[in-house]
Amino acid sequence: DGHFLWMRARGEVKVAQSQNSSEKGARRFFGIMIDMTDELMATAREEQAKINLQSAVENISDAFVLWDPDKSQVLSNSKFEAWKPFNAQTAWQALDEDPEIEQPDGRWIQLKSNRISGGGVVTLARDITDFKKKNTALEESRSALNDTIKDLRTSRSHLRVLAEKFEEEKRRAEEANRSKTEFLANMSHELRTPLNAIIGFSEI
Repeated sequence: DGHFLWMRARGEVKVAQSQNSSEKGARRFFGIMIDMTDELMATAREEQAKINLQSAVENISDAFVLWDPDKSQVLSNSKFEAWKPFNAQTAWQALDEDPEIEQPDGRWIQLKSNRISGGGVVTLARDITDFKKKNTALEESRSALNDTIKDLRTSRSHLRVLAEKFEEEKRRAEEANRSKTEFLANMSHELRTPLNAIIGFSEI
């Protein structure tokens, strides 16, 4: 029908060993040809699927790696290859939790592992260094704020004590001033009568 087919051909030339003298020593070609088109097309589709899968894996923003049940690396992206932040043992341990691991260079990563069909494990590693720094700064700010609140509470309590002392001293001062006024009034009254007599006698 005008389409090309992929064929696998194999053959060999053999010398006839027939008892017939006319055929004895004659060379014959024996061979077989197999249509390989479907097989090659399936292989091509598989290769394209691998390329598409690798392209998809490369577009993952995190470090990605796929392990087989024997903990051998099957597939990964360039972020994992350039970083190599963890091994298979760590990936398996991350199945039960999402650990945060500090790297030798000071960076922090968070692992997330999931088991897939067949017993393999796929693991993602996310760089959370900036998050940790911001979280640390937030904790420091929160701690400083708590300290400030404690200081304000202490200051308010101190001011309350001072205010109470001031009120007490004010009350005492007012009582003392009142006592002084009463004392002077009494003294003025008590002195006025004899002083009048003395002034009168002195005038006489």
